[in-house]
Amino acid sequence: MERDYQSQEEIVVEEEIRSIDHHHHTRVVSGEGVGDGSPPRKLRKENDSRTATVETSDGLRMEVNSFELSRNSRFFRAFFYGPMSKVNGIGIYKLSTVNSRMLRYCIDFLYRLDSLRADNTDLVTAVLVLETAAYLCLIRLEKKLCQLISSLVDPLNIISIYAKVEDSSPSLARELWTKIIADFDKLVENSTFLQLSEQEMINLIKDEHLDIKPKNEHKSVHEWCKSRSEEEKKELVEITQSMQCLSNEFSHDGYIVYKKRYPRSILLSLGGWSSDGVSSAIEVFSTRTNNWKGARPETTMIPLSYHGLIQRKEGLYLIGGFNGHNYFNTNHYFDFEKKEWKLLAPMRYNRSYMSAVALPQDESSFVALGGYTGAERLSTVELYDVDKGVWRNLPSMNKARSDGSAMYVDDKIVAVGGFDGATIHNNIEMFDFHRHKWDIVTPSMHSMRTGVCSIALSRSVFGVFGGFNSQRRLKSVEFFDTREGIWHQMNEMMTTRSNFSVELFDNKIVAAGGYDGGRTTAAVEAYDIRMNKWSGLPQMAVAKSALKVTRVDDLDIIKTFSHPY
Repeated sequence: MERDYQSQEEIVVEEEIRSIDHHHHTRVVSGEGVGDGSPPRKLRKENDSRTATVETSDGLRMEVNSFELSRNSRFFRAFFYGPMSKVNGIGIYKLSTVNSRMLRYCIDFLYRLDSLRADNTDLVTAVLVLETAAYLCLIRLEKKLCQLISSLVDPLNIISIYAKVEDSSPSLARELWTKIIADFDKLVENSTFLQLSEQEMINLIKDEHLDIKPKNEHKSVHEWCKSRSEEEKKELVEITQSMQCLSNEFSHDGYIVYKKRYPRSILLSLGGWSSDGVSSAIEVFSTRTNNWKGARPETTMIPLSYHGLIQRKEGLYLIGGFNGHNYFNTNHYFDFEKKEWKLLAPMRYNRSYMSAVALPQDESSFVALGGYTGAERLSTVELYDVDKGVWRNLPSMNKARSDGSAMYVDDKIVAVGGFDGATIHNNIEMFDFHRHKWDIVTPSMHSMRTGVCSIALSRSVFGVFGGFNSQRRLKSVEFFDTREGIWHQMNEMMTTRSNFSVELFDNKIVAAGGYDGGRTTAAVEAYDIRMNKWSGLPQMAVAKSALKVTRVDDLDIIKTFSHPY
């Protein structure tokens, strides 16, 4: 069965190319504005002595800037200036392997390279141009198109796009294959997986990282085989039948599971306060198992609650906290590569009920702020330099905040709510790194909140969840857009909570644990932003408050924390 190569979409691209032809007539370097504005003057000089005439495979002659094309491409350096340069007696270079339309698109995209974005680039056009850009060795354009294509694909078109780029761009094909593995459940739901070849289906079923619900494993193979001839499905049937013989030992809820697999994304719950005291347990949740299980014993942490947690690509940092007796200034680090815990440089202050904020990965630092020393509530802020392994002070907040929350939004640190020893705050403040200053932001939240959680939902939007307002635990939720400056109410959580944890997982906001006003809870729930609805998730194995939850995606360390299922 041949893949559908979206011929109708190619027809649309043909029309777009005709539009470019109309603007250019027969001159790519005509000087007229194309696309979203005129290109830089240096790329389209009229009467430029470096202008050359190129005859393309369809016989059209075009004037191009030979210097600029050579500057961007090894192919054109050889084509115009190398010993094999093919110029005829009247000074025309023959490009017999590329037609005029694709060359026009490549040059137009190259002119607008810095302004090309996902919101102004058509996916099908980008895919068609990529093959020519790769052939012509337009390295910067090829890299940009790969980035755009990767950001634009979705479960409805990813397989057809993968087929298009498999030969022309192996690196992009590998990236898309990883997405196919990660989104296979969605491909089963919309039936696009039926476009896969037999060998691709075999590779997927054998992959231990395939992200697929147990109920879909046998279903996907069965549905794919129904649409194939005996010869087309022979090898897949033989392989899955041999794997099925092993499935009895790890079948899942009666479904045929061909292979034990590791999840691609997990939630980790670390530490907290339980009925047995301060916990050293780490629990793991994935959509594949749909339950919480204890992490492998070798990952066990020290007993800790009311701590900060930072996850970076190199490892986990547990900062400060309380063990029921002592307030800590420690920085415990779990090295993802060495798979072991170790102590790093301590903070200058003991901090329990503190907040910790991860800065962008390329900044190689994170921030600890506020908290309680055991004697006073803190407004102080410290920044940890990961590369140098040292802490340094940042300007203090305007308010002391213990049991508050913080995140990184709009290139600023945002501190939310908290308790200063006398007052529960309903305000927030932001730290501007350029001005090196904290500013109280108005208007204030609708509620006072301590024991509160917050999370960045986009570059400019964050949500604030639950907490305690001096009279009761809250289940209310509100969000703030820094561009708009207005607080909006969201649907309330199902459970009242303070001293809990939130994290983004599986395109939802997950709230876990905490104190509900009567007891410590193991309840977990998820908010679907598109549906504007909270729904229950499986409970944690242990009821805990003052815990931290984080998501781990596509890292080998998942094998260390979890078991295959």
